[in-house]
Amino acid sequence: MKRKDNILENEKIPLFSKTLMHLNIISRRILRECESETKKLGLTIIQKRVLDALIYCKPEGFSQNELARFLFTTKSNLSGVLDRMEAKELVQRINSTSKKNQKIILVTSKGVEEQKKLYKDLKTMKIFSSLNDDESKQLNSLLLKLGENIEDWFF
Repeated sequence: MKRKDNILENEKIPLFSKTLMHLNIISRRILRECESETKKLGLTIIQKRVLDALIYCKPEGFSQNELARFLFTTKSNLSGVLDRMEAKELVQRINSTSKKNQKIILVTSKGVEEQKKLYKDLKTMKIFSSLNDDESKQLNSLLLKLGENIEDWFF
C-alpha cells in the first residue's frame, strides 16, 4: 500500500539523502518484523544471527572472538547470548584442535531445526511480498555491492 503523502517523493530532497532515509526506514521495519517472528520461537534477533552465521557462513564453527567480530558485537555481550543458546541446546562449545584454551562454537541439530522454522516464517514477511525471486536476488546483489566498500564487512 502506497502512501499518498510520502515526503520521500519530494523532488527537492537530494537522491543520496532519499536513499539513506529509505534504507533507514526499511531496515527498521524489517528488524521490527524479524523481532516479532523470532519471539514466537523464543529467540532473539542476535540468536537468529548466530544461527545464520554458524549454518551458512562457517559451518565448521567460529571462535567466540571471530563470531563477535562477524556479528559486530562484543565478546562479553556474545558470551551471555551463547550461554542462553547453549542452555536451549541450539549451540555447543567444543575445544579447539588448533589452539589451546580456545572454544569453537558449533550449531546443534536442534539449532538447525529452529533456524529452518524461523526461515520459513521470515520468508513470508509482508515487506518482501512485493518482490519476486529475481528482484530479491537483484536486491541482494546491490546490497553486497554496497557492502564491498565497508571496512570489516566480513573479516
